[in-house]
Amino acid sequence: MSNLKRYAVAALMLAGGTHVAIAAEEITTKRSSHPFIATLERLEASAKARGFTIFARLDHAAAAAAVGQTMPPSTVLVIGNPKVGTERFLRFPTLAIDLPLKVLIWEDQSGAVWVTYNNAGHMLTLSQRHGLPASDAAKEQATRTEAMMATITETAAR
Repeated sequence: MSNLKRYAVAALMLAGGTHVAIAAEEITTKRSSHPFIATLERLEASAKARGFTIFARLDHAAAAAAVGQTMPPSTVLVIGNPKVGTERFLRFPTLAIDLPLKVLIWEDQSGAVWVTYNNAGHMLTLSQRHGLPASDAAKEQATRTEAMMATITETAAR
């Protein structure tokens, strides 16, 4: 990402924008109206309510503390649906290096809480990376997955 684009995104975030999409980076970031822990708990509940399994919580702030460093709260939830993922992994085993899906909940230096996830563009890049056929069906699946991620994260952030 160019420095100019980084500065623009940072300015939007500091200005209190509620939704920032960074197409070149294939991620979507939304500002949460809740504190960090509440956002994390709401995200987990939203994912579970939609049939996702929570495979892991990766607490980056705790890892930093373990080596004597400090950072604002930052946790990645690893979520997926084995009913959907298993078939894909059987057909395209290397896909498992990039899936299940991940959602980052993080707090910036000013105390604002954000939710970030990979969008459909990233999902299509993953498909190509692992040899899945580029097709309208693949695009449709990526769009459906992104819509589900948007719903889950919006429920957590608003």
